[in-house]
Amino acid sequence: MAEKVLASAADPAKAKADLAGMMTYQGDCFSRLDKVDEAVAVYARAAEISVDPSVPLYRACSAQANHANHAAAIEACSKAVAADPKQWQPYQTLASVYNNAEKPQEALDSYDKGIQAARNMLAATPDSGREKNGLGQMLNAEGNIYSKLKQYDHAEAMFAESAQFSAYAALPWFNLCATYYNTNRMEDAATACNKAIAADPSMAEAYYLKASALFGKGKLEKGTYAAPPETREALTKYLAMSPYSMHAATAREMLEKLDSEVETVYKPKK
Repeated sequence: MAEKVLASAADPAKAKADLAGMMTYQGDCFSRLDKVDEAVAVYARAAEISVDPSVPLYRACSAQANHANHAAAIEACSKAVAADPKQWQPYQTLASVYNNAEKPQEALDSYDKGIQAARNMLAATPDSGREKNGLGQMLNAEGNIYSKLKQYDHAEAMFAESAQFSAYAALPWFNLCATYYNTNRMEDAATACNKAIAADPSMAEAYYLKASALFGKGKLEKGTYAAPPETREALTKYLAMSPYSMHAATAREMLEKLDSEVETVYKPKK
């Protein structure tokens, strides 16, 4: 019906926008039914008549990405980026596809462009929660890539900045804690884990990692192993939250060793 009245519409621009909108929503339905080819075809038709073709093109990009069609997703996301380079979402999806396709450098390049686009949008609308969270997500994702590449300085910087923007700041703080822990910076790891816990007191793994970092700082005192006081508290909270997790046994072992007598003299076995 919309196509029939398009030629004689009193407001052609609005008529095209309405038609493109319906086609885009229909494409969403096809995508949710796992009919990707049908979805992409409808999105393409919508892009041809839409005043903002970047919207249906981005939906096509997301549909291909959600169904792990890496090559098709890269092509669709590249079209969405070309249609409107100012939007950060297509860059984010494109970077995620590159990362899943084991192309870290291409992923980093796309995240860099998306991060810059999000910064530009934030400069215009500083209070935009969506742009802030998108920027935080991309910084955290880029930090994960740098961490896998063992470029820890870059990873730490990304996680620290991500925490300033992310709606769920506990995740980048925890990732920063893990990065410090893996590079043997235990005091910094405990501090970052404290920030993760402050952001989300229910994050069990943050308590465990904090306790592990503090436990390593323990020392012998009068024949017993003594760790910083917060170690016991962190281990106890972790076990209360995750009594059957993969690290539970190790956490119990650490608790048993706290304040226990330590043999400092070699005794041969009988």
